[in-house]
Amino acid sequence: MPRPIPISTVEAWEEPTSAFLAERKFHPEGKALLLAVSGGADSMAMLRYFSGRFRPASQLSVLHIHHGLRPEADEDMRLVIRYCSEAGMGCTVKRIHPHRRAARQSVEMWAREERYRCFAEAARDTGSDFILTAHHRDDLVETVLQRLGRGTGFKGLQGIPFCRENRIIRPFLNRTRAEIRQYLDLTQTPWREDDSNRDVRIERNRYRLHLMPKWREQNPQLNEQVARIAFTVQDLWPRMQALFPVLEIEKDEIGRPYLPWKSVENALPHSESLKPALEDLLAAARVGSPDATPERLPPRGVTQKILDELRRQGESGIRGLKVNLNAYWQFQAEKAGLFCAFRPDHPAGEVSQFPEWGWDPAEGPLKGSWGGRTFNLCAWYYPQTHPIPANPDFPGAGEPIALFDADLLSCRLRIRTRKRGDKFSPLGISSHSRKLKAFFNEKKVPLRERDALPLLCTSDRVIWVPGYGLSEFHRIGDGTRRILKLVLQWENQ
Repeated sequence: MPRPIPISTVEAWEEPTSAFLAERKFHPEGKALLLAVSGGADSMAMLRYFSGRFRPASQLSVLHIHHGLRPEADEDMRLVIRYCSEAGMGCTVKRIHPHRRAARQSVEMWAREERYRCFAEAARDTGSDFILTAHHRDDLVETVLQRLGRGTGFKGLQGIPFCRENRIIRPFLNRTRAEIRQYLDLTQTPWREDDSNRDVRIERNRYRLHLMPKWREQNPQLNEQVARIAFTVQDLWPRMQALFPVLEIEKDEIGRPYLPWKSVENALPHSESLKPALEDLLAAARVGSPDATPERLPPRGVTQKILDELRRQGESGIRGLKVNLNAYWQFQAEKAGLFCAFRPDHPAGEVSQFPEWGWDPAEGPLKGSWGGRTFNLCAWYYPQTHPIPANPDFPGAGEPIALFDADLLSCRLRIRTRKRGDKFSPLGISSHSRKLKAFFNEKKVPLRERDALPLLCTSDRVIWVPGYGLSEFHRIGDGTRRILKLVLQWENQ
């Protein structure tokens, strides 16, 4: 039988969070609160804290989002439902579906957008005043350091704000991951571990598992100092917004960063005010640059000459505004807004050459150099009963992973760039005459990328466009006996 925990010990743990909420002028009593609970340690601790401290003074509702990405997701859902049932609380479950993800959209971006959509729907259905998520101080610090690594402006130093859109609250931002685990032990609250938290292909996990431990060895106060900066910027941000026009970077449907054109157009007569936003755009473009060679990256700063040319073209009403930044990059106006794009007139002699490779997956991994980057293409064969292809349509667009019916790929494969007349029929389209060019147009693949994309091909057909889609004619189906899994890894992106 579990050893009883003194109430005073639990209260002593909870008190700093209560003080933090009061300091941030958030008073849950009497409010209708929607708790977003995944079943992981952080959200289960939040559920325990609010259900034990604020009922019946507050109306609590619980939302669990089933992402459909992991075989363990059903167990996560059952844990949350069981806990709520034993506590006498209702639990709403919303399912989201990976196969509906937009082309080239990363899993993390897609899942985040779907979560916030579900938050809004559930809050409306339950009549909730606030939505609570369990982000904690370690998440806050990791976010700030990630943004610094990519390049960020003053706004990015906020990390994860305590209050988002005046409705989404992060009550645990003052608590560490270790403190939350301690609270779970004190209250004997069950929770589940997400194995994807150890996947170092995810940028946040690389920071958490590899980089930050080394930095803390050099500076044990790192987390406290970064968190203090973030909270200071959060407090200053409303006043900063009142002083200066703020241009927010957005992303289009294939993940390219841009500044909305209406905001840019209004600011062009005073182009100096655009400089911070333009430099944020350059930083975002540097992160997504296809080549790590320094001279082929967008510049870090915006010169007065560039600002003057932006203003001149804006005042002249030039359609299709283009301002060159260096030999490779330019600011370019498209329908959505202002992008940092690759120049179509870059020096031809500087373009990287892309070889053609022949490969049999059964021979083992293929390693080579592609446009200045080193890649590994690895292959595994599995019987049809293996649990990886739970959904034959996933993974697909946006992922460096492909799943095929192995018996439909008995020929030697080739890795090459596109050729005139290439055919490609993505999942869901059974047409032997469909052109790769039509697919590129539908997916809005930038022209500068089309001639440099590595394609996996049979002798007469493209079967995988990494980052965009898989072939319909080699997909896993009811008759599949063996599955071929391919993973494309870049070592120096």
